[in-house]
Amino acid sequence: MQNFGNGCVKFWLNVLLKVAEYLGFHIELGIAMSSHSAKRLFLIDGMSHIFRAFYAIRNLSNDRGLPTNAVYGFAAMMRKLIRQYQPDHIAVAFDGREKTFRHEAFEQYKANRTEMPDDLAQQIPYIRKFCEALRIPILEVPRYEADD
Repeated sequence: MQNFGNGCVKFWLNVLLKVAEYLGFHIELGIAMSSHSAKRLFLIDGMSHIFRAFYAIRNLSNDRGLPTNAVYGFAAMMRKLIRQYQPDHIAVAFDGREKTFRHEAFEQYKANRTEMPDDLAQQIPYIRKFCEALRIPILEVPRYEADD
């Protein structure tokens, strides 16, 4: 059995360090310190939220028949998160579009998982546009999933 976590942890730790540096934080002994009051950084697993929204709200579409349940649910979750926690910084992570490093290491990775439903796949571009409209950065790294 291979351990996939170690490489992922190092990768995302480097991402977090770069984000923290960009935001003006000083990193010392693994603890984020700032000369200002404590700030909140939220990194959202976009794919998790999208799937939760899609399956929680069913049979919702616009007047042209385009499904909108995942878009609506995702927007509602983000709105609640922003209102309730008032993060200083926020970003949404999406799965990379190609197979991950796990597929190379373990050919049966997600072999039993069904494909994304078409009525969900149609909504992904609109969810991305929603994030862009709110100026929420989208993080997507080739060969990695949002929760890595």
